[in-house]
Order: sequence, then C-alpha cells, then structure tokens
Amino acid sequence: MTIVDSPPPNTARVLLDGDLLVNKIKVPVLISAGNHRLVVLQSQALYDIKVGDSGMLVSEARGQQEVLISDIDRLAMVMRYELATPAPSDDDFVLPSPE
Repeated sequence: MTIVDSPPPNTARVLLDGDLLVNKIKVPVLISAGNHRLVVLQSQALYDIKVGDSGMLVSEARGQQEVLISDIDRLAMVMRYELATPAPSDDDFVLPSPE
C-alpha cells in the first residue's frame, strides 16, 4: 500500500485595507475578517489602544462595523477583535475588482 502525502488545499486568504477609529485616533489596518484579526500598520498606535477598548472598523468593501478589542500582540503588530454589532450577511458580499 502506497501512502501519498497530499498538500493542503490552497484557500485564498484576503486582507482588506481599512481603518480602525478608536480613542480619537485613526489607525491604518489590514483586516482579516475570517478570523477577526487586524494587522496594525502604525506601531505607535498599539501602545495607545488597550484590551476592552471599543472602536469603529471602516473599510470600503465591508462598510463600518463596531468592534471590541479582545487581544493585542504588540510584537507581531496584530489585534484580535469581537464584533459589537451583528456582521453583515456574507451572502451579499463580493470582493471588489482590482481594476
């Protein structure tokens, strides 16, 4: 019997450009909506934001969502968030064209 090692499926992971508005500051982020993570593009902002802060996540593709910061990894420049308002239906969401 031959054992074949197959590679994992190649599932696309999309990061969307956006901004996090929290504590009266606007922080540029990359949004990974599937696992509720934000890649922070402004390192100083990580020290101004605390776990438990609420803010508004804004992106052209997904609109505005109220979020609550649940975890911060300052070394990796990543934040986890929870939705404070229900997420829009993914059935209607279409990725914007790169053109």
